[in-house]
Amino acid sequence: MQNNPAAYTSDVYKPNKVAIIGGGIASLILADYLSKKSPNLEITLLCKDSDIASQGSSNKQGAIYPLLQAGKSIISTFYAQAFEHAIKYYRETLPSASVVPHQWCGVLQQAFNPTMPEKFKEISQLWAHITEYIDDKSSSELAGISTPYSSLYFKDGGWINPNQFCKWLLNDLISNRKVSILQNTEVNSISKSHLGDSWEVFSDGVTTFADHVVICAGIDSPLVTYASINSIPIDGVLGQVSSFNTESSTQPLKAVLCHKGYITPSDGKYQAFGATFEKNYESITSTQEAMSQNIAQIKKVFPFEDWAQQVSNELVNHNNAAVRATTPDHIPIAGELFDWSWIKHHVDNNNGKYKRADKIQGKLDNPLQGLYCLTGLGARGLTSAPILADMVSDLIVNSGRVSKPLNNLIETTAPMRFQLREYKRTKVLPKVN
Repeated sequence: MQNNPAAYTSDVYKPNKVAIIGGGIASLILADYLSKKSPNLEITLLCKDSDIASQGSSNKQGAIYPLLQAGKSIISTFYAQAFEHAIKYYRETLPSASVVPHQWCGVLQQAFNPTMPEKFKEISQLWAHITEYIDDKSSSELAGISTPYSSLYFKDGGWINPNQFCKWLLNDLISNRKVSILQNTEVNSISKSHLGDSWEVFSDGVTTFADHVVICAGIDSPLVTYASINSIPIDGVLGQVSSFNTESSTQPLKAVLCHKGYITPSDGKYQAFGATFEKNYESITSTQEAMSQNIAQIKKVFPFEDWAQQVSNELVNHNNAAVRATTPDHIPIAGELFDWSWIKHHVDNNNGKYKRADKIQGKLDNPLQGLYCLTGLGARGLTSAPILADMVSDLIVNSGRVSKPLNNLIETTAPMRFQLREYKRTKVLPKVN
């Protein structure tokens, strides 16, 4: 590692085999990038379910747009870059809409409370290359239905069917590249081989050998044992998305409409809307109560619009519940994992920064070299997955280095950032002698 904690990478060896734990959109796009950058690389996906995209990537329609805040915050900077990257990736990768349903119809983020117009005007000036502020009349024209609110308009945004995209992409990866998948395979633990130059991935009755491993298991990422303590901080938020049938008054909608939730244009059968946010959930199941919450949300935000007041539970033809993996600072976690012993050896617990060279006693390589994660994508996984997969794949095939346009992401999304904050706060490391 460079004598600079901002690098957050090791000078790792190039792999011949990579194992990716997870079967969602992050896993599939990572496999796509890896196989394109290193065509001879053998990639194995390990999915705990009988089918891929059964968890957070299971919706039939998901919107693609960034999370922007007033001011150039770290979150805004990340998502603005991720949005541009995602649009380019999907436009270059997606097959026809008849194969994987999608629309580049634009996204209207509604200014539905009195403080939002001024905030949105500021955002549109800061991020003028990806969004513009438009009045209520223009919003209605672009939406195809009446709306009383002005909007942030993302003309390049839209929606795709993440479930179908994952299935189509997996078929392409298996058919045309050196990618295989093990389904019904829940990973319990990972450990270095006895020689220390590769990894063994353990599931019930199956051991997979790989040079490098990436944990892309969403809400299950903290459950994978790889060291004395798993340092991936993830919380789960249950969300239910519902869909209207073709008889709904929302059918004329022409752009993705975001308020407290969102409504997508119809794909001819389904028209997604939602979503609920439930932190303390007991089971991952669709409920009538959550469906009613999604309906009520539309009616509340648009109290004087006929189309909004006409929607009802009877018009719903589909519900889907899934858990989003969220992080404490609302930024995904992607990059190389570092052991607490390495941090104790190299980092000053008073300031959370790299020690001066004369304060480091001897050399200690990262015991977790070759182990990465890509998780915590939250509610905008479709937007953030491509850029993170590009970055992590660069780290893997380029011995810990990334292309210049992605270099700023390493520190922003580094898994180690949470360990450094905890070390600075508590002055001690858990389970490290």
